[in-house]
Amino acid sequence: MSISISTRRHPLPFKRAVVLERDLLFALNIEADLKEFGLTEVRSFPTNGMALTALVNFQPDIALIDTEVTDGTTDALRVMLEIKGIPMVIVSHEQPEALGVIPWLPKTYHPHQLLFALETVEGMRKLNH
Repeated sequence: MSISISTRRHPLPFKRAVVLERDLLFALNIEADLKEFGLTEVRSFPTNGMALTALVNFQPDIALIDTEVTDGTTDALRVMLEIKGIPMVIVSHEQPEALGVIPWLPKTYHPHQLLFALETVEGMRKLNH
């Protein structure tokens, strides 16, 4: 079953996204789902370094981050996103312990779970503004 933006009462406020995901097929799946939800520009990167470099010239509205990348931790990327005010969703096989208020998306997900994570970020942004 496909979920489209038309199932929502109003469109998501996100148009651009960065996806840090080491698994190409999983990244392509996330990209397709994000575009189905109305995002128009989704850029995926398999390494932390590539994502950090891209953020110099690209301002996404949201980031989805795999916590298990091949080139180290995502700490620097997460700090950069926080400094730029870009909300994020953590993507991993198991829910990390110290997430705080950052939404989590399991590696095996249903589109409803991705939509819920995006709506959670949207709600948090509204509370903070």
